[in-house]
Amino acid sequence: MFRSARRTLPAALSALLIAVPALAADGAVAALSYKLDCLPDAGRAESLADWLRLRLSLRGLQEDQTHPALRLCFRVDAQQRIAPGSNVGIGVGYSRGGWGGNGWGVGGGYRGGPAYDVETVPVASLTAQRPDGSVYWQGNQDAAGRSETAVQDALRRLVERLPLD
Repeated sequence: MFRSARRTLPAALSALLIAVPALAADGAVAALSYKLDCLPDAGRAESLADWLRLRLSLRGLQEDQTHPALRLCFRVDAQQRIAPGSNVGIGVGYSRGGWGGNGWGVGGGYRGGPAYDVETVPVASLTAQRPDGSVYWQGNQDAAGRSETAVQDALRRLVERLPLD
């Protein structure tokens, strides 16, 4: 029983490996096509476009400039957010004199200015539109830092989140 299974299993696997490319050639397994409509930062747009094309092809999408199923628009915008300020502090210290006498205590202090800071954070976004202009999917992803690697990580996460139904 096991000898016949050992002979037929490799034959079945090789037949499957031959059949899958044939199905793809017949159009039974079609890849989703796209066109890059916009890219962030014109200074590095060409290298970023090649990087995005590679990421999209790894997801199984194919570029088609004439009849794309999706038009993709990648952007990186600066967004202002309110963060806790550095003007409020809590600490432990030793006090001499005063109303309570000498001794250790816990306290807080306010050093003037607002208790919040406004910070600018880069946010990557992806909008995927159908050929008729309707929005297929839209998503945002914070870039963890201002470096090019952080922006690429945010764009990669957006590509991974893009549904391929």
